[in-house]
Order: sequence, then C-alpha cells, then structure tokens
Amino acid sequence: MHTFTQHIQYMTEDVQTTGHLTHLSDLVLSGNHESAFAHVDATTKRFNNSITKGHDLSLKADGGMSVIVGKDRGGDHFVSYKSGKERHYNHDSIARTGKQHMIDTLSPLLSGAGKMKGLKSGTAFQADVLHTPEHSDSTHTPNTISYKTSHPNNLSIAVHGQFAVAGDSITRTSNVPDLSQLKGEGVHTPNLHVHKKMNMNLSKDRHHDINQHMSDARRSMGSEGTAEFAQSLPQNKKFSTMIQAYSNNSARTDGKVSVDGLRTFMQGHVEKRKVSDGLRTKELESHTNLINDNEHHFTNMLNAHNSLTSVTNEVSNSLRNNASNFSLTPKGNKHYSEHEGLVSSLEGHTPVKFVRRGEQGFSRANKASGEERFGSTP
Repeated sequence: MHTFTQHIQYMTEDVQTTGHLTHLSDLVLSGNHESAFAHVDATTKRFNNSITKGHDLSLKADGGMSVIVGKDRGGDHFVSYKSGKERHYNHDSIARTGKQHMIDTLSPLLSGAGKMKGLKSGTAFQADVLHTPEHSDSTHTPNTISYKTSHPNNLSIAVHGQFAVAGDSITRTSNVPDLSQLKGEGVHTPNLHVHKKMNMNLSKDRHHDINQHMSDARRSMGSEGTAEFAQSLPQNKKFSTMIQAYSNNSARTDGKVSVDGLRTFMQGHVEKRKVSDGLRTKELESHTNLINDNEHHFTNMLNAHNSLTSVTNEVSNSLRNNASNFSLTPKGNKHYSEHEGLVSSLEGHTPVKFVRRGEQGFSRANKASGEERFGSTP
C-alpha cells in the first residue's frame, strides 16, 4: 500500500516508468501553459466524442502499491515494485526483500502473472494493485478512496501503461494498455480508458464555463513578457521548488494561489530549510526580490493557475456525473466519495492529471486519510 510519500518519476537509460503526475495548472509554473491549453482542448473534445490525434484520456485509480508485471524476452514472468528496476522471478526472491508489504502484494501478483495466458514475451505493464485474492469484502480501500468490489477473491489491478522489455530495459510503448494480454483465471483488470461508447456528455453550461476560464488563462499568460518569464523560472531551482511546494499546499487547503499567499508561504518554507542562518537569510532575500521585481508576472501566472484549477474542477464535476461509465466504481467513505480524477496523455506534451483541488479535493482527503493511517504528513 502507498505510504504517504508521493511517487516521483523514475527515469534512467534502462528503466522508463511513470509515477508522480503533474497537475494541469502546475504547467503554468514552468511556462508550459500552451501544453495545458492543448490538454484542455483535447480533453473537452474527448468528453463530446471527438478524438484528438495522439490523445488518450483515462481514469486515475487511487490504487495501492505501484507495480510492474511482465514477461521478458526469454518467456519468464517477473514482477517489480514501482520502477521495474529490481525484478523478481520467483517467490524466494520476493521473500528475501524481508518486507512484509512487498511479500503480501508481489507474491500474489507473481502467481497471477503465471495465469495471464496472453502475456507476450518482451512485454510489461505498470499498474496499481487494488486488492489481492484474499480480499472478499464488498468494498476495498487500497489507499484513500473506497471502491465497490466487483470481483472478490481475485487479483485486481488498475493498469495504466504498457512497456517493451529488452534485457534490462523497460520502455513505454502505449498509454492504452492491451488488457487482453492480462486475462487469466482469478485476475481482474478494470478498463480505465475513456472511449467513444462511454458518451461522457460535457453539458453546454459546463462547456461555456470552461471556455470562460480558458479565456481568462490565455489573457493572463498573454500579457507582455509573462510567458517568457514563466519559461525562465525553472532555471532558478530553489525558487521553482518553493513555488511548486506552495501549489501542492494550496491543493490541500483552499485550492487558490496568489502573490500574497506565495509571500507568506515562502517565509515559512525558507525558515524550515536546514541550512545556516546566513544561507537562509540570503535565500529569503533572493526570493523576495524576485517576487517584488516581477510581481506583475507572478500575478498573471497565479491568475492563470487559478483559472486552470477552475477548469480541472469543472472536468472533475463531469467525471463525478459520469462515474457509472467505468467498471471501477467509487463507494463513498468519510474521506472521499468520487473518482480521484483523469489522466490526459497527449503526444508531444507532458502527461497531466485532472484532479480536484481545494477544500473538496482529493489532495486534502488523501492528507487526512494518511494522517489517520500513518500519523504523519508528507
């Protein structure tokens, strides 16, 4: 099961799997607002059954442990935790990890892999485990969201990527995995893909509101010099880390960002840094000067961020109204009562997630759930 720590993207020359996804609105913070606009355009078209070339939209399941299951070119089944870097070909190898949560999850997964008769050599799939065959209750809660159990006493995994395996290399080949390869007795793989037959129906009023928010975002980022400034910001790594932390914090609180809020957060963020007093003072002065000298650009960027957050929440509302279109069905609990969100993948652009932010958002619920289970915050 997930700890309270977010997954990060793991990428080397040998292993290429995806963990942490970017919130749509956070693309603004690195000057990638045009990618955000493209994702919104493709996603709203998909809701109304118009497909953009190179675009895929899928449900973001709130699963437990992130895993890899596959078959190497020699025809041997393997499983892995998260990245696929360390493969386990037998139960003894899993046992040697000495970690009970790994054993409890990866051993049933390896047994399930042997039942996947269509799994092709040189192919692997990335997934989040929903429940193992020992689960027989009517609901399951792999992380924060509770789901109705449609296949009790089955291995149930939410698959969200397909990969080619060659030696030690694992390379993503598709965001729309071929689930037929994973069919097998006692194995359940809900289809997360948003396809034409779903008829998601973005209402006229909601489409109008999204267009208004997009117009506001384009106007903000179209102000003279703002786009160029945003694109240069990642060069200041310390500041970029801080402003991303501010956005993450806002996702768990009221969902809104502002220059005044950034200044307040910056003060606390720098004060918590484990550096010398001199370096802390220097960093605080540098951040303050950057904000003061470019307040107009930061105002525009954060206004655009808020507009894209409003778009995300509108898309989340549509998803909530169409939750029954998916075979994976949320069953409300005290923390959250709807799907986590959607993942948009568009050729030539960074994949993003449409996940509700703010007081009614998933991040806030996930924080509360994590504190209840682990007694700490991320």
